[in-house]
Amino acid sequence: MRPHVDCVLVTGIDPLSSLLEGCTKFVKKGWADPKVLFLTVCTGSLFLAQTGVQNGHQVASNTMALKMVVDAGKLNRAVHWVGDARWVKDGRVWSAAGITAGIDLAAEFTRTFFDLEVVEFAKVISEEVVHWDRPDPYAWVLESVDLGAGK
Repeated sequence: MRPHVDCVLVTGIDPLSSLLEGCTKFVKKGWADPKVLFLTVCTGSLFLAQTGVQNGHQVASNTMALKMVVDAGKLNRAVHWVGDARWVKDGRVWSAAGITAGIDLAAEFTRTFFDLEVVEFAKVISEEVVHWDRPDPYAWVLESVDLGAGK
């Protein structure tokens, strides 16, 4: 018997790579459960976008990778890409723009789902400095990039 999944964390990969069929099946099975959260870090959002589960959601991704995918003509425009945020929460879809923004997203996750004492302990022991969702200091990378409905 497989354990219940509460959240799926999708980390960054080559932004132009394609999904394996098994990955798509796993993601869609998880998406069918409305209690499962999907968290992406860096280019993980571009990977997850290939499954269609982010369609209609606001999503952050690595700005340089977004530009690369747009230039290659492979951007899923059904996703509302947000180019000026370090991280975004939109329902069950949580996304971080880059690797270090992933730390900020994880901190927001703990603030949302854990007791304050646990959050404060984790903050002190990890020496975390809070970086809120906006502004993203790397938004300038996407100034002339057409993200479709997003931006």
